[in-house]
Amino acid sequence: MMMTLLRIGVRRACGGGAVMRMRMGMGLARFASTARVNTGWRRAAASMGGVVATGAAVALAAAAAAAASNSNDNVLVGASPLVVVSAAAEQQTPLAVAQEAENMYGSNPKAIYDMVGDYLKNGGERHAEVLWRYARACRDYSTEVSDKKEKKRLIFEGFEAAKEAVELDDRSFGSHKWVAIMTNATGEYLGSKQQLLDAYKIKAHFERACELNPQDATSRHLLGVWCFTFADMPWYQRKAAAALFATPPTSTYEEALQHFEQAEKLDPGFYTKNAMYLGKTHLRLHNKAEARKWLQACLDMTATNEDDHQAQAEAAKLIRHT
Repeated sequence: MMMTLLRIGVRRACGGGAVMRMRMGMGLARFASTARVNTGWRRAAASMGGVVATGAAVALAAAAAAAASNSNDNVLVGASPLVVVSAAAEQQTPLAVAQEAENMYGSNPKAIYDMVGDYLKNGGERHAEVLWRYARACRDYSTEVSDKKEKKRLIFEGFEAAKEAVELDDRSFGSHKWVAIMTNATGEYLGSKQQLLDAYKIKAHFERACELNPQDATSRHLLGVWCFTFADMPWYQRKAAAALFATPPTSTYEEALQHFEQAEKLDPGFYTKNAMYLGKTHLRLHNKAEARKWLQACLDMTATNEDDHQAQAEAAKLIRHT
């Protein structure tokens, strides 16, 4: 019986196609005169025009603001070392391609997939910041494909791109974030056993993403989802995990709650699912007043995509128990 360990939502930008609202990564953010990076993927479609914006939008913003001396520059936050891309940069440099992917984010997933894919297939540099965006494009495009074989092909193509990105640059925040997401996505095809075997890897990559970019609310949220998943795991799945590991993956609701609260602190109201999980976790801990507060907060948010509607549908069911 197949199970999905991490249910990573796919969101749809206000003006465009399906996008993974996980903000996995933006990496390239435009600094305003205040040199401040917008880190909220909730606002990606409206204020960033790029990914993270990521739609997965990861707004990543690490302490890059301090390095932004020119408000007209694009700063690549997901990579290490920090790289500033001049507006006059040649269009086919890898960072220019990454920037273009950011500019297109939230619109047509296939167009981004084709643009980045053509660059790579035509001999473009296999740069980490290009590759993780290609992984994201594969995932986003897969949500719009109806053919099951093509959907699977896109997921595994994206996984290979994300894996290569991490191998090329272990300090790229977006690469770690997306290899975790794509590893989880392949598990939906490889079965429950492989999902369990990959569990520690997924957690490690989310933790590394949080370490590299502590201001990214989405990575923190996903780490919370990982913890909640294993804290909430039914007995038969625990038994299966015990057969595979000397020390099976475990967590607690308290640990999950800390991550959800930290994500909310980083970017208040950034995601319906974070509010829903805050309510759900408090409910598991028998904190009914807090559970109701967060579930109602989820229901009060404006739903702009299927991901939001799913979160609110679950919140509506859970709030009956508060």
